[in-house]
Amino acid sequence: MMMLLSAASIIGKQTDTAMIIIGGISIVLLALIVFFTLFFVIKYSKKRNPNPTDVEGSKSLEILFLVFSISLVLFMFDIGWKGYKELRVEIPANAMSVKATGQIWHWSFEYDNGKQSDVLNLPVNKPVIINITSLDLIHSFYIPAFRVKQDALPGSLRTISFTPDEEGEYNLFCAEYCGTGHSMMLTKSVVMNEIKFREWYNSAE
Repeated sequence: MMMLLSAASIIGKQTDTAMIIIGGISIVLLALIVFFTLFFVIKYSKKRNPNPTDVEGSKSLEILFLVFSISLVLFMFDIGWKGYKELRVEIPANAMSVKATGQIWHWSFEYDNGKQSDVLNLPVNKPVIINITSLDLIHSFYIPAFRVKQDALPGSLRTISFTPDEEGEYNLFCAEYCGTGHSMMLTKSVVMNEIKFREWYNSAE
């Protein structure tokens, strides 16, 4: 299964893996359904069976199918639940906090030391918690490379947590239509090594 953009965060790679597993299961199930549908259409066609007869069911087979189906659904649910917990529930105690504010039509970011930026600067391999809000309309914080997205609501603070694990520059969009300047509401997330980040973080600018 091809991805349009390689993941640059731990949760992003886990999300891709979950999509491959669930997508693979779905393809296999589709193939089995099509196969058995065609098999029974041919096997019990009027040409092969001119005189209709009853087909006895099997309780053991029905129970086996039910148990298998429930187990498969729970398995896929568990994959998604683990990702959800990492994004919103099990936030590491050492996560760096950044406040992201959306407004027409740009993003601004504020760090714990009071430093502000129009670009989301992050250290590589460091957990981060993004506290997201809006000053006016409903916006949506979205970094495709990290596989993270969260609506920014006026008067509300929403949080997501992730760990960028590859250095580089990544596009950061608003994914909620917010007016005529929506298409221009974009910036970058720059992931750098710890030394460069600390230099920027502690600089006067």
